[in-house]
Amino acid sequence: MKFQSLRALVGAILTALIVVGFGKVGPAWAGNETERQHLIFGRISSYEDQAKQSLGVMTGYLRRHMPGAAEVDFGEIVVGSLPEMIELLKAGKVDVISETPFGAIELEREAGASLVLHEWKKGVAEYASMLISYQGSGINSLEDLQGKVLALEDPGSTSGFLLPLAAIRARGIKCVELKDRSQTPPADAVGYFFAGHEINIASLVARHIVDAGAISDLNWRDETEVPSGFRERLKMLFQTSPVPRSLVLVREGMPDKMKAELKSMLQTMHTTAEGRIAMHAYHGVKRFEAPTEKFHQQMAMLRDQRRIIEGLIHP
Repeated sequence: MKFQSLRALVGAILTALIVVGFGKVGPAWAGNETERQHLIFGRISSYEDQAKQSLGVMTGYLRRHMPGAAEVDFGEIVVGSLPEMIELLKAGKVDVISETPFGAIELEREAGASLVLHEWKKGVAEYASMLISYQGSGINSLEDLQGKVLALEDPGSTSGFLLPLAAIRARGIKCVELKDRSQTPPADAVGYFFAGHEINIASLVARHIVDAGAISDLNWRDETEVPSGFRERLKMLFQTSPVPRSLVLVREGMPDKMKAELKSMLQTMHTTAEGRIAMHAYHGVKRFEAPTEKFHQQMAMLRDQRRIIEGLIHP
């Protein structure tokens, strides 16, 4: 064998041994894994382009500042439903997602996702649900809702589904889903249907089209969601205890060092102008913070409330 050929063969063998034995040099949290790491942010939204754009601002910030980012593939995935996101998390195709409490509990239960941070979405730490009716309705308590029609937001909403129905069921009152608002519920049950956006709910109640509705306290104070002309014609029947506004979850199996690095990056973003701009684009976030004892108590309460409405949850 010629010397040049022998040298080429030895070189090839050594290269193969290095790749197999040592793998690719990567960030500190990559350990000894040879596969290139990825950090894919997911979101559940009906507005794919807008959602991808806001996620892209966040991944762009992390790509510029996260240690070892050169060895990581960042990306964004937007889907329209919770079941789709559950499958993506289980398959390891989404690594990080922000969700409101009810959705977060479902991702925790069904996909094994872990809650890692409390997110101040749209600048607020907490929110609550309000049950409202119109002035002169004769409805003054949750018990008075029996035999009445209640407008809710959607079956994945915390303030527009989980919290109001759990409050009603906790009083021993039956709840029955209606096909639409024209159906008459049983006299001993609250009939509910899904009306979509909060402004639709406020409008339906204010115009006496339905008996009552559920919205968040944030929407109640927002002129664009509940105009003063509607608010003057409405009254509050009940307000729930406040719960965390939003949470950050990561997929099951994310390396601990990667998880710690991500948490550290998110928790310090508010300390720089560039970080604050990225946070604002991503859900209008004011800050990310470590869960407190109060946070854990609120989440335990929410899990209990989910059990109360177990039979009403859409698969």
